[in-house]
Amino acid sequence: MDKVDKAERNYQVCNKEGTLMQEIYFTGFILLVSIIYTFNALTLRIGNTHAPGPGFLPLGIGLGAIIMALIVLVNSILEMKKERINEGANQKQDITEPFNAKRVILFVLGVAVYIAIMETAGFLIASFCLMFYLFRVMGIGGWAKQIIYALLSSGIAYIIFALWLNVPFPQGFLR
Repeated sequence: MDKVDKAERNYQVCNKEGTLMQEIYFTGFILLVSIIYTFNALTLRIGNTHAPGPGFLPLGIGLGAIIMALIVLVNSILEMKKERINEGANQKQDITEPFNAKRVILFVLGVAVYIAIMETAGFLIASFCLMFYLFRVMGIGGWAKQIIYALLSSGIAYIIFALWLNVPFPQGFLR
């Protein structure tokens, strides 16, 4: 029975570390895309908070995405280090799993659909749908948490950019 318990524990640790590695790869990809996006946003006129230019919102979104990706990346790396310390340095484990290309493709498809429906659906509805979809793809929480997180993230973005900074957004169905 002891060998079975130890084997099960090793499997759980390897599986968790493999998942953490996938999260690190995926977050690194998102970080890279966010950096490229932000550099492209810098080619537009930024303006200021009183008179934002066409590059103001893209720059804010890019910087926000970079910050969030860095937070997730650092947390994942620290979690992996914690798992390795807990398991002991003398056990060598195979944590290599194939990169989860499905999540990357689903992420890119979600953003493409978001761009396509933005004018028709409007910023609030399109952003809510995108965020809910991305939380589903990432596997963050259950349905209730995903809906709450999507409402909060799209609502906060709307409050900051549309109400506070007066950035015009497509209204879509809400006209």
